[in-house]
Amino acid sequence: MGSLSQHRPEVIVAGAGPVGLFAALTLARKGVSVLVFDKADGVDTSPRAMAFQPCAISEMIELGVFDDVQAQCIPDATISWWRARTDDSEHQHLATISTRDSLEGDFQQALSGLNTGQDLLSYILLKHLHLLPNATVLWRREVVDILQRDGDIQVTCKVKGPEHSSATETTLADWFIAADGGKSTVRKLLNIPFEGFTWSKEEFVASNVYYPFEKYGFTERNFVIDGVNWAIVAKVRKDGLWRVAFGASPEATDEQIRTNLQNHYRYIFPGPATDWKLERLNKYRPHQRCVTSMKFGQVLFVGDAAHLKNPIGGLGLTTGILDVGPLGRALAAVLSGAPSSLLDDWAQSRRDTWWNATNKQSIEFKRIAQQGGYGNDPRGIWAKGKSAEEESVLPYIAAATPEAQARDEALYAALSDPKKQAASRAGVWKLALPADWMAEYEDSGLVKWRQSLRPMVLS
Repeated sequence: MGSLSQHRPEVIVAGAGPVGLFAALTLARKGVSVLVFDKADGVDTSPRAMAFQPCAISEMIELGVFDDVQAQCIPDATISWWRARTDDSEHQHLATISTRDSLEGDFQQALSGLNTGQDLLSYILLKHLHLLPNATVLWRREVVDILQRDGDIQVTCKVKGPEHSSATETTLADWFIAADGGKSTVRKLLNIPFEGFTWSKEEFVASNVYYPFEKYGFTERNFVIDGVNWAIVAKVRKDGLWRVAFGASPEATDEQIRTNLQNHYRYIFPGPATDWKLERLNKYRPHQRCVTSMKFGQVLFVGDAAHLKNPIGGLGLTTGILDVGPLGRALAAVLSGAPSSLLDDWAQSRRDTWWNATNKQSIEFKRIAQQGGYGNDPRGIWAKGKSAEEESVLPYIAAATPEAQARDEALYAALSDPKKQAASRAGVWKLALPADWMAEYEDSGLVKWRQSLRPMVLS
């Protein structure tokens, strides 16, 4: 067994996805020595998260990476809602949410989200980390053991070598951040309960495809609403790559999904479902789960390792960034002498926000997209029968009733008002910690500037 203890970092981060790298860069910029482990060979480029809410953008601005992100991203000031095509009718436009004319002053990022693949964000964060001497990222290292003792974290990794060989390395640190994804090894090693439920009757499919959506009236983000043929369609890159996410039977194989793509796309695409080119495809089971605590001794859980929600509404990666921006600042303060109770406050607040706001919002976005309660539901996703009771889903689908149709139609009508559009977009700020939550340990000018990044919406 080897040892890296002679290069002892103050913080170890497990997971070199965008959330782990964001945490590492936040810490390193504060002068903290940080070491990142990831079991992969490099950045994951499969179709994954790609939508960021405006509250995540303010964290990018504060971290100093927004200019690089903006140069590669798809700026998003427009979200359109459509009723899906049927065999007898074309798409029906329901609402378009634009906030460009709904703000005071010139700062428009506050209410406009953006689209960019999480792999592009990871590459940008890596570029900035490589410039800092107190940050190191090591690939092909899988965490296999964690031991907390005498104020230290001892982390053992299996190191994948050439020709399938492997060795182990042990590293000591003061704190450990688990950002190793929804199947978190760290969470399993520490036996942390993952409360909530799984949507057992469906899988989500994320496909990256080239198709001229804009030619047929789609904006940068689109909700296609239908009980069966719902979809999220968003532009990923400036070269014309789009993400088309939709639902499939949990029994369907990858090959069956690929074979049936044409039939999915014919109801989703705004124009003829021809001349499209598939780049990549990924399927996964959606969940609504959260750890019982985001702080376990000196181990801190963030992103998908801490909580999972269905991706409709773009709250997944946004929530991870809202975890680690404040965590990085708080942890740096603790390492400089602030009480460790600051991290307890962070953990409790982030978990409470997830249960009371993020989780509820993501389920409601899903219900609206799938017309839960009144739409065609052949798989019984929103059914309130014995299966839902046994899977502990009933409290979460209570709003899926026939009366929901009237509420949804009223929502589409209300969103024709620009002020209500702006208020709708500003509502995501409820998912973030207050700008001054740890003001006692920060420069007052910094807190004031952070507050200025938040929207001033016309009432």
